Amino acid sequence: MTTETGLGDDLTFIRSLLKERPVQLRTTGQLYGLAGLCYGLYALACGFALLGWSPLGDATFWIGTLASNGVFCVGVIVLSVRAKTPEGVANRALTGGFAGVGIANAVAALGFSLAQRTGLGAEVWILFPMVVAAFQGACWFLAALVTRRLWTAVIAAGWYLSVLVLALLISMVWAYMLVLGAVLLLLMALPGWILIRSASNP
Repeated sequence: MTTETGLGDDLTFIRSLLKERPVQLRTTGQLYGLAGLCYGLYALACGFALLGWSPLGDATFWIGTLASNGVFCVGVIVLSVRAKTPEGVANRALTGGFAGVGIANAVAALGFSLAQRTGLGAEVWILFPMVVAAFQGACWFLAALVTRRLWTAVIAAGWYLSVLVLALLISMVWAYMLVLGAVLLLLMALPGWILIRSASNP
């Protein structure tokens, strides 16, 4: 009897996975898209400033830092208050994946900050975007496995490829920042918008 009950539970679980509607991650998409937009534009602004094409000059860096972090933090607070607990196994898995990557990014940032304090200098931070990109690739690889959608696999491959491209450009900081800005807009802001759209049209 116990074996039959366990088998029945397993079949019910599998059916629930097969019958799940397309993943709805509105809040995750909003946060992801907002991050891509804020930091993508900031990276582009820094790249143009390094080329001498910014009317703000050197002020671009600290103004951009305050603006991007400020807007994103306000967005996180507002959207977190409005967020609802995701339903469905796939939804919970992907929400957990994105949240886990967010935590990993924060821990990595703390590690880089400590490394800077040991005497490595601020230059160590130029490696941080590549770490973030690798984490993002892992998250979207999970999304591709769960949703079995081609576009999520393309996003994962794009993040992995961006790590290699950024590594090749590390000696040209202006080009590095411009490419990073484009990557954040294409692989973060755009997918965020797609997630919002998929939530609106399950």
